[in-house]
Amino acid sequence: MAILVMLILFAGAASQGYMGTVSTGRGILTPITVGEEESSQAQVGLSRGLNLTGIWSADLKGSPARHLDLEMFQQDDLLMGSGQLSSEGQSINITAAGSVGTKDLTVFVIAAGGEQVLRMELSASKTAITGAYEALSRGMPIESGTLTGSVVLSSPQDKEITIISAATPLPAASTF
Repeated sequence: MAILVMLILFAGAASQGYMGTVSTGRGILTPITVGEEESSQAQVGLSRGLNLTGIWSADLKGSPARHLDLEMFQQDDLLMGSGQLSSEGQSINITAAGSVGTKDLTVFVIAAGGEQVLRMELSASKTAITGAYEALSRGMPIESGTLTGSVVLSSPQDKEITIISAATPLPAASTF
């Protein structure tokens, strides 16, 4: 009986796999899953039907370390927002835009004045975001690092959001 329980637990743990993002210093590779024969959408990057509208907060681990606060809005597969990027005691205003794919999430963050841009390749699951980034500043080499953060969602996540493109006529109301 004990052996059977151990085998069931081992099989469950082995089926989970490991998802990680690989940063080579010269570019970002897409998230990979190790330890599974098949991968599903949630395991490769995004939870199915996840709307990421809300307040994002992320720590960018690199040199220098940065902190990102964004207010993001998602419609269909497009993301946009604005916020603050803090580094070494200074904050700058930023604008963000990106796209949500079936297996990935790409967000570009541009500093006011266009002096700096970040490209973030992310994975999101419920309220957690992780991934890798590259930073380009005028006159500086490209920097890269990883990031972890969270999202305070502002749309209900238990229902898929549907955009209505055309209204249908309602039945006539009856009056007394």
